[in-house]
Amino acid sequence: GRPKIKTMLSLNIPLMLGTDEPVADPTVNVKEIGTYVIKRYKVGFRDVMNMLTNGHLFGPYGL
Repeated sequence: GRPKIKTMLSLNIPLMLGTDEPVADPTVNVKEIGTYVIKRYKVGFRDVMNMLTNGHLFGPYGL
């Protein structure tokens, strides 16, 4: 099913990219990450963009 937004807010880049290495590189492609999240978690593009804008999707790293 479609996960609740609250669940999505707890995600960070290492979790999304399937790696334990922190991703703090500001050149990380936001569109690629958004596309991955949309396909993996079946959320709407607008929801992902809102989370990226608010920095929630990046956890402690911000955007």
